[in-house]
Amino acid sequence: MPLQDLRDEPRSSNAPVPDAETCAQMFRAFKNTTNDDPKNKLTADEEKKFEESFKDEKFREILADYMDEISDPAHRAETEAYITQLEGDSQVL
Repeated sequence: MPLQDLRDEPRSSNAPVPDAETCAQMFRAFKNTTNDDPKNKLTADEEKKFEESFKDEKFREILADYMDEISDPAHRAETEAYITQLEGDSQVL
């Protein structure tokens, strides 16, 4: 399934949008807490892409909307069911 381009879509929530430096600080904290887990290891290219993306206002808006959505208990069950479905679909391949 191709990813949907959300750059021109209106925001889906009123969640505050963090500034680029706040995103960078959260990303550094994430990297420091997950360094020992090979599942969470990012390549240098992936790290660079995240760091560049945090400078993009629209990316931060979409990220804030996403975080707001997955934090809402009303959406949690729906999201978990969808992820479970995707995991089941990937096992069929």
